[in-house]
Amino acid sequence: MVRKYIITMLRTILILLTLLLLSCDSLEQNRLRIGTNIWPGNEVLYMAHSIHKDNDGIDFIEYRNASQVLNGLLNNHIDVAALTLDEAVRAAALGHDITIIWVLDWSAGADALLSQSTITSIDGLIGKRIAVETSALGIYFLERFLDSSELTKSQIEIVNLEVNRHYEHFMDGSVDAVITFEPVRSKLMREGALELFNSRQISGEIVDVLVINNNTMNISKQKRLSGLLTQHSAIVEQLKQNFGTYSSALNSRLNLSKKELADAFGLIEIPTLKQQKSFFSNKDKLNTLIKKYEKVLIENKLIDSQCNCSDLFSLKYIERSLSI
Repeated sequence: MVRKYIITMLRTILILLTLLLLSCDSLEQNRLRIGTNIWPGNEVLYMAHSIHKDNDGIDFIEYRNASQVLNGLLNNHIDVAALTLDEAVRAAALGHDITIIWVLDWSAGADALLSQSTITSIDGLIGKRIAVETSALGIYFLERFLDSSELTKSQIEIVNLEVNRHYEHFMDGSVDAVITFEPVRSKLMREGALELFNSRQISGEIVDVLVINNNTMNISKQKRLSGLLTQHSAIVEQLKQNFGTYSSALNSRLNLSKKELADAFGLIEIPTLKQQKSFFSNKDKLNTLIKKYEKVLIENKLIDSQCNCSDLFSLKYIERSLSI
């Protein structure tokens, strides 16, 4: 009798443990995973997360560079990725099921080509080693720089280098110039680097966006993301009114001086919801941008064919936030 009771109890405990494990697994599967790298425009997302009421269900995964963020998305390790628009076009052209849902910012000088202090002109780059993250935005920026300067690739030496290694290699002199972005840009200029070209000279072409992975998103994750983005849009409005109040929170990962931080955010344009909607609705402008990206990506063998981008953009999250 006692033996039978013990067996029954053990079975009950086993069933309860199984149910608990299944419940934990279900909760884990419903957590929203957002991948980013260090960039001023992403800091507003972190701020939104810190005050969002459902932040316990959201995990931020901070990668060291843009290439890792893109790979995290392509390998289904994250549900949402902060990418540049050209990187998103690349993912779509490679056949991945993604949707662009949000504009984080436009770069208006925060991406730049910096040279050692001994190189004071663009012609001085001839025969020099230029560090570029060739698997991400860097290659597009390089091509646009070459177009504008009338230099050719044969006149420079391209060194493939991820952004998290830019500062070290520039400072030890192993590269003569680097295509980089904030906050590395400010830190190198603090050390005497010279700026020869920046994203303001290709206005509107470098767009930072949020991309969702349709393979891993579910209803629970969509709700969490919608709440986070509504909070994000509210913070954007507050920043436009009083940036200084939030400067400390925005600087926790950037580690810039107060002036450098203000300058860095002055080099990006963070859009309101209405500006985002206008951008997404301008099909002609989007198509023109996509064609530019495709040309560079194909020429550099990062994609084999053009992107089927007819359904790449969705206004759902923007319109949902506008209606609140």
